[in-house]
This record gives sequence, C-alpha cells and structure tokens, in this order.
Amino acid sequence: MNPADDLTARIRQIAERAQLRPRAPAPEPTPKPARVVRLPLWPAELRACPSCVLRSALFGVVQRGRRKALERAILATWEGVTIRYTGWRLDQADLDVWLAALHLAREHHLGVRVPVTVNAMLRTIGRCTGKHDHEWFKGAVARLTACAVEITADHKTLGGSLIEGFERDEETGEHVLYLSPWLAELFEDDNYTRIEWEIRRSLGMDLAKWLHGYIASHQATPRNPHRLGLERLRELCGSETDELWKFRQQVRDAMQELQAAGVVVAWRITPGDALEVVRPTRKRHLIEGENSTG
Repeated sequence: MNPADDLTARIRQIAERAQLRPRAPAPEPTPKPARVVRLPLWPAELRACPSCVLRSALFGVVQRGRRKALERAILATWEGVTIRYTGWRLDQADLDVWLAALHLAREHHLGVRVPVTVNAMLRTIGRCTGKHDHEWFKGAVARLTACAVEITADHKTLGGSLIEGFERDEETGEHVLYLSPWLAELFEDDNYTRIEWEIRRSLGMDLAKWLHGYIASHQATPRNPHRLGLERLRELCGSETDELWKFRQQVRDAMQELQAAGVVVAWRITPGDALEVVRPTRKRHLIEGENSTG
C-alpha cells in the first residue's frame, strides 16, 4: 500500500472515532452578580421620603370612613411629575407605616427580607399595641402591598407597589417586609426630603402632617417665602373639604400646630387666598444628612 494512502486511512479512522466520542457540554457563562440596590442612609431621628410623594395627594388627607378605591387615577402633584394610582386611597397614617418601613430598609438591600415586629412598628409611629391597632397595621400593610403607583418624570415612568410583599407569623406576630429595588430610583440625585420624626409624631391633624412634609420639601426663607394658593393646596393634599372657607380654617389650625412645633417661624394667608410660609434655619446635620444610623 502506498504510504500516503495508509496515512490518509489512519487520519480518517481518528476522525471517525472523534465523532463517536461524546462531546463535553460547553461551559455556561458565569452569571453576573446581582446589582446591590440600597437606599441612602439618614440619621436615626429622621425619616426620608421622595419629595415627589410629599408634594402630591398620594398619601392624602382622607376623611375617616370615606376611603375610596381608584383605578389608574391621576393624582394632584407638583409640576413636572405625574402620578397614577390604583388601589384604596392612602392617608397619612399609611405614610407613617411606609416611612417606618423605608427607615428599616435603609440598612438592608432592597428586595431582601426586612424583619419587623408589629408592636415595635406601632410604637415607632406612636400608636397603641392592642388588638385593634394590630388589625389596623395589617390593613395598612395590605393596602401598601395591593396598590400600584406609576410615577412619571423626565419622560420616564417608574411603577410598582409601595411594599412588594410580606410574610407574617400568625403565632408570634412577627412580620417580614419586602421593598422593591425600583423605590431606590426615587431617592437618586438627592430627590428626597428628610423629616424630623418626633415633630411628625407630635402633630395631631392629618393636614398638619401633610403640610409638615410638603413644607420640609421646599426652601422658604424670609427673603423668599414659599407661597401656594389655597385652591391648589386643597388639590395637592387630597382634601375632600368642598367649602373653601372651611378648608381655609383647617389650614389655619394646621399652621398653628406647625408653628408651635417649630416647623415654621412665620406664616400667613394672603388677601389673595395663598398660604405663605417661612421655615427656620435648619441645623447643619439635618441639611447634610450625616450618616449617623440607628
């Protein structure tokens, strides 16, 4: 046999055996590590909330026993932002629960388990710890979980529920809350407001609580007081008071509460039915939000 033919036959045999040999699977690509999403840190005596939420009717001044269900309703908001809401209307007490959940979540990654106890949460927001309050807390968590919020700003829409999910041990009452990573985008570029928690807890009127958050989200100096028409204010806070004269008195009562608490140093309702407010000079650590967690 020609040596060349013999070499060709041997190469053919090696190739045939290689085809019969089982091939090892291609290695799977190494998965990229999940992006860690966190809220900014703020001091223990403060709570933080996206400014667009505080300047809207998302957590409104809702009359007791008149909570309504909405479907993609457009809520009153500050200029440049659109909020559509689906679910039962949320009030200032619901905001207390959400602020407390955000406060705990700031020490965790969003999307992970945030363990809470009902009694601790109720005490944090200034409520009693009886059976009625436990049931109220369960309802608040359910409302914050069942809702859908769509926030549009700068041609981009973010959306989801305010609490992604929860677990509850029916024997011990311990809860685990989950907050979605999309919420972190609402805090980007320092677009959030720090709220003095003890002052908020001391306020009695829901309108005073709403105004506290709203005023904290704006600069208001003696040279440049913040001004807002009462008609516009009534829309933004979600008030269901039809008569403007009655709402004007409610604003007066709320502002007296806020001035007594030191939230404002001066305020007035102008002859043109606009509310003007002047804030006190803020402490340096409250302005800068030094990271003293707790």
